[in-house]
Amino acid sequence: MKKKLLISINLVVALLLLDACGKNDTLENTPDDLYSSFDRKGMLTNQADNVIIPSFNYFLELTATLQASADNYTNSPTETSLEELQNEWKNTYLILKQCELFQFGAVDNGFYWSKLDFWPVREVSVNDFINENELFDSEILATKGSTLKGMPVIEYLIFDNNTGNSKIINDFTIDEIASKRKRYLKGLCVNLKGEAEKILAEWQVNYRFTYMNNDAQGISGSINLTVNNMIQTINYIKDMKVGKPFGKKDGILYPEEVEAFYSNQSIAAITNNLNGFENLFLGKSGSGNDGLGYDDFLNHLGAKSGDGMLSDGIKGQITDCRNKLADIEMPLQEAIVEQPEKVDAAYLS
Repeated sequence: MKKKLLISINLVVALLLLDACGKNDTLENTPDDLYSSFDRKGMLTNQADNVIIPSFNYFLELTATLQASADNYTNSPTETSLEELQNEWKNTYLILKQCELFQFGAVDNGFYWSKLDFWPVREVSVNDFINENELFDSEILATKGSTLKGMPVIEYLIFDNNTGNSKIINDFTIDEIASKRKRYLKGLCVNLKGEAEKILAEWQVNYRFTYMNNDAQGISGSINLTVNNMIQTINYIKDMKVGKPFGKKDGILYPEEVEAFYSNQSIAAITNNLNGFENLFLGKSGSGNDGLGYDDFLNHLGAKSGDGMLSDGIKGQITDCRNKLADIEMPLQEAIVEQPEKVDAAYLS
């Protein structure tokens, strides 16, 4: 997905990492020292303190609320408590999608992301694990692989987009392994919160200083790490979140392999990826205030796209991508079959 946006972001990398900015024909009257004259440390500090760390902090807060809702549901599995739990899962998951851009440094070094968000769910592995075990606490789950924990597994346990909530309630009440599911769900939520705590601590205590002070030009600098991950995420959205289930890989449709399949949140997940991308690009805090971001950096370099500024072109493309996604009027797994022209428009946006 986001073919045009991907081209633009690749251009950003070229501009931000080139050795002699004035040699690039997308820059206008640019001396070689423009790169060094921009407040790169200020931008990185704003990203760390006002975008990345607050996002992970908010995710941690939501995991605590999710855990409380799971406790409430397992103690009293009703339609009301299940809907509350499902809503808390959606809230938590969509903020996690905004954090997906931040898979570098502390997150990458600790191999945290796969523990939070491994998908598609390996249903057979999860069901076998429930059937064959009795202990499902967080300590046990910490020793298990990514296929048995994280938000997608929680989603699988609490959503059923075919039979609805009555099936889920039965799974946690009258089913012969209902008590196991309850313990597993509670263990998953505790484990998720623990991983969120570790990520936030890594950023706040260990990685923040390194990130904001590593403002050097080149492949080892924080700017390169950040922008490269932006590119990788856009590629991942294009190829795996839309392209593969839509048959762009081998001509075969795989609707069951969309992200957030059980909760029908695929479109919302990608939209929140874009929201996170925009926040990072603009240096925008959770309160909506813009700080130093890559848009300011590109404007400082005088980077153009046609007759306008490249930064404005990227912002416009983000909006276009969101609008194309909003045009899809049903869950992505259904739209792949029933609204292929709208999915293709989003894929090519």
